[in-house]
Amino acid sequence: MALTYSLLTAALIAGPLSGHEIGASALGSLIVIPLSFLAHRRFTYADTVQSRASLRRFGLVALVSLGLNVGDMRLSQTLNWPYWTALVAGWGIIPLVNFLINTVWVFRAPKLLAVVPKATLTDLSAAMVQGRDA
Repeated sequence: MALTYSLLTAALIAGPLSGHEIGASALGSLIVIPLSFLAHRRFTYADTVQSRASLRRFGLVALVSLGLNVGDMRLSQTLNWPYWTALVAGWGIIPLVNFLINTVWVFRAPKLLAVVPKATLTDLSAAMVQGRDA
């Protein structure tokens, strides 16, 4: 999905939203979010229980990702860097964080949890529980 977002955002910047990198980033994210949920539900987390709660949790994570994508683009603009630097920076950080949060909290996928180091899961799970109780 990161590649889809990047290609879509770059196409928007090169075309109808030329000169409006932040708007292109936001629109690219908003278009990719439902596609991402459907792809994850169908393929990545197909063996998990489907629930409205996972949709709500995914929406929350997606909003945070939207903020990160737009913030990343804003930072590159502030530093007078080309827009593609924000896209490249987001390729590694945002998908990794989203995968961990989606696996542990959103879809609660036990089979995929086996590939994540136990210390990472413990720390991430504790943070999620602490955030939920707050």
